[in-house]
Amino acid sequence: MDQATGIVGQIGKPVVSVPVTISVHSRSDAQLNQTFHYQLYPNFNATLQSAVSALLAATTAHRKLGNHYTVHVVGDLNFTAGTIPVDEVFGNPRFKPDEIMLPLAVMLGNPFHRAKLTGIRLHVTISRQDTNAQILSVKVNRRIVAPGDSITATVTLLLYGGSQKTIVLPLRIPAGTPDGSYHLMVGSADLALTDATRFFPESFNPQNQHELVNSVRKILSFKPNRLYASLILNPAGVATSAVQLPDLPPSRVALLALNQSSNSAPLYNNVMVSAPAEAVVGNGGAIVHIVVRRRADSRYLSLKPGLPPEPPPVN
Repeated sequence: MDQATGIVGQIGKPVVSVPVTISVHSRSDAQLNQTFHYQLYPNFNATLQSAVSALLAATTAHRKLGNHYTVHVVGDLNFTAGTIPVDEVFGNPRFKPDEIMLPLAVMLGNPFHRAKLTGIRLHVTISRQDTNAQILSVKVNRRIVAPGDSITATVTLLLYGGSQKTIVLPLRIPAGTPDGSYHLMVGSADLALTDATRFFPESFNPQNQHELVNSVRKILSFKPNRLYASLILNPAGVATSAVQLPDLPPSRVALLALNQSSNSAPLYNNVMVSAPAEAVVGNGGAIVHIVVRRRADSRYLSLKPGLPPEPPPVN
């Protein structure tokens, strides 16, 4: 069998390696528990693939994952520019080490200043249980509310095997919210992240290496084993490529929005809550419009003839 071998580097330069530690814990077989130590030799073209190969090799060193499993990976990717925390959960058959190591490619290839990798430490927990779930339905108990009111989003999950689970996400409308129609997202981490990039693009448009680290951390903060509800309210400020200006009066927000040369975007008031799903939730959810009216409570406490009833919950 032919074998290909390649050597990359410069003759005479001292060798600098990066320590990589990956510990594996099996909840079903303690004999599979083991800690692996690697020395990674950084190279822009090979670091990502080497790290992915190390994680895959450690996870499947003694036994294949099989047909039903959940893999939970926690740890840190350490760079000279800062630490990127890792906390990822994968259900069968979605275990993809390259997704865990993707921040390596982002940090090492960023356009500001190439960050140096200083170490990787990961802990992998494997359970022989399929925890995949899909969102079966989303219901919101009220769609017309007054400032200060609370609303409840109820999510029903369809778990692996056919059973169902209900999770409740309560939100409170801020007392000073103006009358209007507002955007409510209820759903998975993927949907929540898509929603965040739409309404808060300034958080995902880094202008330097420090902001890049924060943007990566922000993206990774959306967990597939949690559910999210995010209510986008009135604009309360403006963000430009250089600075954020919160708590501006409406007149100033409107003026800055008219100035296209400022490359500005509105800063929205936002209420976000999340809850553990105790399952790996596939992408899905619902978008609901919530109407805020200052006299909404009196309307529904004393319904007058000719007024329509409150809309039914949204499925």
